[in-house]
Amino acid sequence: MPRRSARSHLLGLIAAAVIPVWLFAAYLLVQYAVHERSRFEQDARQTARQVSLVVEGELANLQTTLNGLSKSPALANGDLSAFRGEALSLVEGTDRIIVLRDLGRNQLLNTEIGYGVVLPPVDPMPTEDLEKLRASGVFVSDVFASKDSKNHHVAVAIRVPAPTGEDLILSISIPTARVRDVMMPAVPEGWTVGVGDRHGRYVARSSSHEEMTGRPGLPEYLEKIVGRSGSFTSRNFEGTTLLAGYYRSSYSDWFYTANVPLSEVQAPLWRSLAAICGIGLLALLVSIALGYVVGKRFTGATTDLAARADALGQGRTVEPMSTTVAEFGAIAQALVDAERAIAERRYELETVLETVPAAVWFTYDPPSPSGHSQSLRGGTHGFADRRPQIVWRARPRDRHRGDQGRAYREPGGPTSKSGHARRTDRQRRIRLYASVGRGALSALERASDPQPRRQHNWCRADQP
Repeated sequence: MPRRSARSHLLGLIAAAVIPVWLFAAYLLVQYAVHERSRFEQDARQTARQVSLVVEGELANLQTTLNGLSKSPALANGDLSAFRGEALSLVEGTDRIIVLRDLGRNQLLNTEIGYGVVLPPVDPMPTEDLEKLRASGVFVSDVFASKDSKNHHVAVAIRVPAPTGEDLILSISIPTARVRDVMMPAVPEGWTVGVGDRHGRYVARSSSHEEMTGRPGLPEYLEKIVGRSGSFTSRNFEGTTLLAGYYRSSYSDWFYTANVPLSEVQAPLWRSLAAICGIGLLALLVSIALGYVVGKRFTGATTDLAARADALGQGRTVEPMSTTVAEFGAIAQALVDAERAIAERRYELETVLETVPAAVWFTYDPPSPSGHSQSLRGGTHGFADRRPQIVWRARPRDRHRGDQGRAYREPGGPTSKSGHARRTDRQRRIRLYASVGRGALSALERASDPQPRRQHNWCRADQP
């Protein structure tokens, strides 16, 4: 397994602490984005609903005007001249137009055209619209263009009985600009609200109304308006992606859409994302800097510990270490205590060895020196049955005394030395001995101290 520095492990620890925080922040950000998207979708649907209530209220007022006018005695008696006067009094000073027509192409009354003038024919009412009119008694038309102007109008019509017994259609029309003016107070700032008829043509639009009224909407936009209410995203004529909420009215069968640019919906999300990323990056940089500083301290403390361990192994003095890391301080103190314990044991061992024999010489007394040497080296010249005798013991304090001191003169501390020794016995006769000296102190010191402070010099007993 590859080894890494403490600094790398600290950086890994920082990453392990920061990354989960980032992931949690990302999770919260996603939840926030989902909540914001849901909130905007709800606001779009609610705005479309509110605009529909305002516009439908205006259409209901028009129906109320028609219902009151349909109760006119002049209309019931067939007095169109008197009835025209009543209708003109209702629309005077306004942009409204009241029309009375039959189910075919004939107009009976038009407040926009003077009395006595031949009224032009009109387009017959579609069968589908007639069925709705008969079923509900009221009908809201699609947007249509006036024949003598470029203005677009919408109309509310009701069915009224005629004196002859045939049903007539009484309608009142207003310019689509009136619809735009009515809905503008309900349009939030920054939003675009559109009103479309049952065939997908613009009735009114909060912005660019004059350019858009009467034009069909984008097919890809219209095909997403399904059901009574909902929301979706789509592009508009300018190519801007919109978040749209819509509501379709059961009264007029028009649909109302509230649109907001998707960029505005996502703007809080991107701002939050930028803030989180910035804060996270700053936190990571600060964490890396702190990790570098702390890791540098750890590396320095580790190097100091290694130096003290090396000093302990080489028998040098281990100095105490000052560190802010409690664990490293404990290890350093343990090394200091170990060095002191080793020093105490060495001193105790030296004290003991000062009082015990440092070397013992075993001698034989054969007739010839060579026979002694060969016997001591493993030869079989008839001396194997002779038992050695201890001639003297050399102690460390005897290193400067006579012949015994010769045992300390050869460097290297051998464990044993052999040779010939000349000694005077108790009868004062000079005798030649074959001898072996075995050291006790050197082996013990080599086992306890790889670099002994004291060197003991050993030599053969017969060397000067």
